[in-house]
Amino acid sequence: MDNFGIISLYCGKSGKKGYYNNQEIGLAKALCEHNFKCYVFMPNIVDNQILEENIDDKIMVIHFPSKHIGVHSIFNCEFLLKYNLKYLQINGDNQIYVKHLANFCDKHNISKYFYIGSLGTDSKNKLKKQTNHMLMVLLLQPL
Repeated sequence: MDNFGIISLYCGKSGKKGYYNNQEIGLAKALCEHNFKCYVFMPNIVDNQILEENIDDKIMVIHFPSKHIGVHSIFNCEFLLKYNLKYLQINGDNQIYVKHLANFCDKHNISKYFYIGSLGTDSKNKLKKQTNHMLMVLLLQPL
């Protein structure tokens, strides 16, 4: 059985327990039907510790300590090594930490792919739109 990780880099309310649509758990359940053990990683900007929650014998949710800039999490990736991941889905959207995490995976031979649910911003603020565009240009450069 291979270990499969799903990591969210967004640290807003969406996707959190008790809030809108935690799709990572649904995906983990489907992957377990194909002989994977799944770890769902969610940034924790409140506590400076790792909190593990077993959903069942094949799914664990890990709330990892993270700093943030707005809804963009920034963290030390080393904790991921504890889970012996073979694969990691990076739920990155327009997060500023995607490239750093991708480089970490490459360095530690963790196969990765990106789930991108949003590339833009719905903000009406011209500065935010331009900043988002510049980030996308940087993030979409080859690794």
